[in-house]
Amino acid sequence: MRRIFFFIFLSLYTATIFAEKSDSIKIWGHVCDAFTMHGLIDGVQVELLDKDSVLLQRQQWSLEDRTESSFTMDALRGGTYIIRVSHPEYSSLTKKFTIRSSKREKRYSIGPLKLRRLPMNSQALDEVVIKATKIKFFTRGDTVIYNANAFNLAEGSMLDAMISQLPGARLERNGQLFVNGKKVESLLLNGKDFFKGDHSVLLDNLPAYTIEDIKVYNRLSELSQRLGQKVDDGDLVMDINLKKQYQVGWLGNVEAGGGTHDRWLGRVFLTRFTPQSRVSLYATANNTHENRKPGQDGEWLPSDIGNGTSTTEKGGIDYTISDKYGLFDLEGQLNAQHTDNDNISNQATEHFQQGKTTFGRNWSKGNSQTTELYTRHRMYFRLGPERSRNSINLTVTPELNFYRANGNNRYLQAEFRQDPTVIGSAGFLQEQLQSPAIQHTLLDSLLINRVRSEQLSHATKINGGAVANLSLSVPFTGGILGISAGFDAEHLTDERHDLYRLDYSSSESAAADNRRRYFNLPSDKKHAMASIEYSHGFDEKWEWMIMPHLDYNFTQTEQENSLYRLDLLEDMASAPLGSLPSTREALLSTLDISNSYLTDNRLHDVTLSLRGRYDHVEVRKGRRYSRLRFIWDPRITMQSEEWIFTGEEQSQSSRTVWLPGMRLELLRNTPGMKHQLELIADYSQKMPSMFQLMGLRFDSDPLNVEQGNPNLRRTGIYTLLFKHSSRPKNIGMISTHVTVNIYQNALATGQFYNPENGVRTYCPQNVNGNWNTNGSVWYVTPLGKQKRFNLEMQLENQYVHSVDLTSNNEDALIRSYVKTNYLKLPLSLEYSHDKLRVGVKASAAWNHAASEREGFQNVDAADITYGLFGHWNMPWGFTLATDLNYYTRYGYSNEQMNSRDWVWNAQLSKSFLKGKLILTAVGFDLLGQLSNITYSLNAQGSMETWKNVIPRYGMLRIAYRFSKKPEKK
Repeated sequence: MRRIFFFIFLSLYTATIFAEKSDSIKIWGHVCDAFTMHGLIDGVQVELLDKDSVLLQRQQWSLEDRTESSFTMDALRGGTYIIRVSHPEYSSLTKKFTIRSSKREKRYSIGPLKLRRLPMNSQALDEVVIKATKIKFFTRGDTVIYNANAFNLAEGSMLDAMISQLPGARLERNGQLFVNGKKVESLLLNGKDFFKGDHSVLLDNLPAYTIEDIKVYNRLSELSQRLGQKVDDGDLVMDINLKKQYQVGWLGNVEAGGGTHDRWLGRVFLTRFTPQSRVSLYATANNTHENRKPGQDGEWLPSDIGNGTSTTEKGGIDYTISDKYGLFDLEGQLNAQHTDNDNISNQATEHFQQGKTTFGRNWSKGNSQTTELYTRHRMYFRLGPERSRNSINLTVTPELNFYRANGNNRYLQAEFRQDPTVIGSAGFLQEQLQSPAIQHTLLDSLLINRVRSEQLSHATKINGGAVANLSLSVPFTGGILGISAGFDAEHLTDERHDLYRLDYSSSESAAADNRRRYFNLPSDKKHAMASIEYSHGFDEKWEWMIMPHLDYNFTQTEQENSLYRLDLLEDMASAPLGSLPSTREALLSTLDISNSYLTDNRLHDVTLSLRGRYDHVEVRKGRRYSRLRFIWDPRITMQSEEWIFTGEEQSQSSRTVWLPGMRLELLRNTPGMKHQLELIADYSQKMPSMFQLMGLRFDSDPLNVEQGNPNLRRTGIYTLLFKHSSRPKNIGMISTHVTVNIYQNALATGQFYNPENGVRTYCPQNVNGNWNTNGSVWYVTPLGKQKRFNLEMQLENQYVHSVDLTSNNEDALIRSYVKTNYLKLPLSLEYSHDKLRVGVKASAAWNHAASEREGFQNVDAADITYGLFGHWNMPWGFTLATDLNYYTRYGYSNEQMNSRDWVWNAQLSKSFLKGKLILTAVGFDLLGQLSNITYSLNAQGSMETWKNVIPRYGMLRIAYRFSKKPEKK
């Protein structure tokens, strides 16, 4: 601990020594359009002159080297200066000002410099150069910009189709976005959040033809905005920028469709823009359970089918209102969603026990319904001088969520000593196991146990809260102070009913166990937080900087876990499932005291961090030439926790622990910004929960017993990350990353297995030897003289060295090691010209798992995929889009897992009314071979799962899109 604080002191002392001491001061300003207040960059020239109009400094801006409309210039204190701003499309602006001699302030703000646009006939027009080749993407500083006009899209395509073509971008089926392996935190529309947290609204509803470009960058934090320079990385965002003609007015579309097998869909989307506001609403309903479209990227993996069949209805409204002078910014959303799911699944499993393998079969059928309402708002206010770093910024973010779920399920599961396939088909086996008494002699001899159950569940959750953030400049120091405070609360009601019937083979002496159970699991959670952060630069450029912050969190969780054995009451034997006794006294008489309890957990968490940074950027000819950045973040967390347990026995305990941590980051951009290298090292600690440390035993599930462990120790986590990226001219982009994670005293679940009756007892244990590493190399480049080909390839490898504990008796756990390596090489080559886009894809994945543990089956298996995809915008308004994929699996010991499937999808559309009306015919899985069986393998065993999916179907859809501009006055 002393070493940590010594390092912190040394860091601050060193930073102070290197701080610059001069009479110079930074002039800060912001160039913007006088009408819209939007920042101006390209073509701006800023000149600093002395009082006699002698030129001192000049900055000329272009899109190639700038992403911000704010600037800084060096001047001497106590002088009078003139700032002159010019732009070819605006009237020039001159402003005279005087800087005081006081050294207390390190910056002088001249506020926004508002330029007025010249009439069109007065603007100087540059020579227009038309090139046949459209560049798909280029970089501007740290920003990657994709030119929307360079992508060949099918008629009627939405934003998701364009993003699926972006080099380096990956769109997951759940709507998550990744660019060059990094997760995109927010999807923006013209720089503003749009239905924050639900990317699918914008992806599925924004027409691709309205998009000017797509920018991927790290959004400036509030601190960077206040300082007028980038002092941290911020969040990675993808910003969708509309063409000018769609930035003011109405934009919308509506679609309806019907198909075979009772498939249908409906969708409506409407948004209105003004320079300072936007309001959008959408509504959608469908039972297709699918959002992928033929011909986009060819990814139709069987594992991505989804679970069951569903009907979904959802809608929402989103708004944003901002003041053009930056005085306030209001945004918010309201969403509602209802889903109805029907799920059927069958599973065949193998469990690798110590010295032997057991086999399992599971069948389930059920229905679940969920309803959710969510609203979130953000209110930003700036109090103080216009566009000044001396202003006070206040942000308040309230949110509220309501969630309700109902479920009705039936389960049948069995465990066997040997593979039960020798008995007969899966249908025959299910029929035999469903009967009250097993008559099949061979089945009875192989059976270890079986469980038949019916379940009903009802849950309702309401949670909400608010967070307020305040930031201001500290007088006479030049630093920025940030203060945050917030609270939230959650109330959960959770009730479950089940009929549970457990029995064994006739050779076992154990009697059948029939239970009628009622679980009551309500909980209440309260959380409050507060934090304070101070950011201070030791020199004019803020190259040396400290950002100490103190965080406090208080969490109280009160939870009830009550189990009632209603089978103890004779009059409940014939009552419908979901019924309760008529009196509370009767209900309490069935309480299973050994498996019921109340808990009250109160946690105080205080974290002190003394984060610091050195960031030197060399600029040549107005552009960044090289960069060196070093960040250190020593931190210490104090956790004070109180735990009250009321069950069969009552106990109260408390603990106070100190958890040290450290993070170091080193970033280097080589001369010319050709390469970026980044090295990150992190250390943290994690404590086991106090519930685990109580050593309690719970057997509410007779086949799966949970046992605590009072001897658990804290876990140490070491992480090392290396990244490299470069964007060589004319050959695309390349990036590499390698991550290593090492766990000290990792928390593993030890398993005691009783081979006679199949009972598993789980007990958490600390083990050493767990570590993993993963790495990837990604490369994309255009090919050919006209850049009509695009090659993208990626090499991914993940190695996991896992240690777990198993035993076939209750005396001792045996340590076992499993080494798993997963290697994947996806490759795609695409050709795009005029109205045609075609591509080929291939992917090879090799999975290797090995262990010396007795009974473990080593695996060397491969999954190989080949595919074609593309679309053709044909004459007379027709568009054809299609994809064809061949999925193969080799090397699995179970022959059923070695599958070969063809998947073909196609779509034909015709546009009318100048592209406003589109009629589309779609066919999914035309060959009927899309597999509804998936396979998984890990250190504990293998699992083969069959699930009900939507059958192949055809659909006819009609869509109408429109836009309306405001009438000119």
